[in-house]
Amino acid sequence: MRCYRCNGLMVQDSMIDMQETGNLWLESWRCVICGNVEDPRINRHRMIQKNGAPVHLLTRHATPAPARKPLKLSA
Repeated sequence: MRCYRCNGLMVQDSMIDMQETGNLWLESWRCVICGNVEDPRINRHRMIQKNGAPVHLLTRHATPAPARKPLKLSA
């Protein structure tokens, strides 16, 4: 298998997926040249984007942390 980014060699790799699929280990493909990773989830998102879905539908937005008050330094 060849990488679509750099045409380098892709090797099978095992990764940990602790959020989406419910499976702890996820089989994927990784390029030995550029490090590009291909797995079913990434491929699904690419297909959705290719078909015109807005990017914001594919990502989760974390709630920003509340702003901290500046510290007052006494002289």
